[in-house]
Amino acid sequence: MDAWRISASGLGAQWKRMRVIGSNVSHSETTRTSGGGAYRKHYPVFSATLEDVSGVQYEGSREARKPTRTVYAPDDPRAGEDGKVTEPNVSLPLQTRDMISARQAYKANVRAMKQFKKLCQKTLKLRG
Repeated sequence: MDAWRISASGLGAQWKRMRVIGSNVSHSETTRTSGGGAYRKHYPVFSATLEDVSGVQYEGSREARKPTRTVYAPDDPRAGEDGKVTEPNVSLPLQTRDMISARQAYKANVRAMKQFKKLCQKTLKLRG
């Protein structure tokens, strides 16, 4: 049943990945956070061990190191004294690409689980 567990962990990993991407998209215009400054893009962190092949573990999310953007917008109410607004480092086209990739990986894990289920059913049919 390791194949089932591995595919299930892949489903969970891609689900978490899609949640992180969704959070990035929803904060793509957040210029002030509770910690101060503009929102910084997050990315998911996963781990897997070769000794115990049991799938993927979600370790959490980390802030991207890419700097935020500063734009001159003196009429913007969010602008500072110098007329500049610090914007998040989130690129919507890249987040869209990442979401499509995560969705495809999720679907691949679903297909693998369906194939494993069919294989188990055929095995049981042969035995009994």
